[in-house]
Amino acid sequence: IDQGLEKLTTKDLSITIWGYANSRRRQNDLLDLFAERVVGIASTCSNARLLCTAMWGFARLQERNDDLIDAVILRSKVLAPSFATEDFVMLTYGMSRFQEKDIDLLNQLARLMVEMIEDFSELQLKMVARAYAQLGVKHEALFKSIVEELVQKADRLDLDLIVDVCWS
Repeated sequence: IDQGLEKLTTKDLSITIWGYANSRRRQNDLLDLFAERVVGIASTCSNARLLCTAMWGFARLQERNDDLIDAVILRSKVLAPSFATEDFVMLTYGMSRFQEKDIDLLNQLARLMVEMIEDFSELQLKMVARAYAQLGVKHEALFKSIVEELVQKADRLDLDLIVDVCWS
């Protein structure tokens, strides 16, 4: 398996981790191999989706790997400007599940999300707000933008969701 992982492109590795995490199987040897591979390429990786998927996948499986977390956070500071909405959601989800409160990265992500807030779906906005709330990070500009965007997107006002975001 290790040799097979070496041959995977970063896109294929990302898809493999995503599928494995969704299967909810936990085979520690395989998780260790995934983590080793991601950590090994993280410093030069230009595939933001791979890094964010790795963080999300390990969080979904509740498998903490400090080397992987550190590598993903460090490289995300460089790649964040190229993130798609899904990347923001997966990374903040993982950070909240592992209680990784890197304020510099979270502030950087918040500023970038505010700039592209209209690209997020309602569900994605809710997930980001929940992640920041679970981390105890109150980024006023982000929350204000989320509430404004939810109001604009809503066919009918989902007051419970907006109240959840406001109280976050």
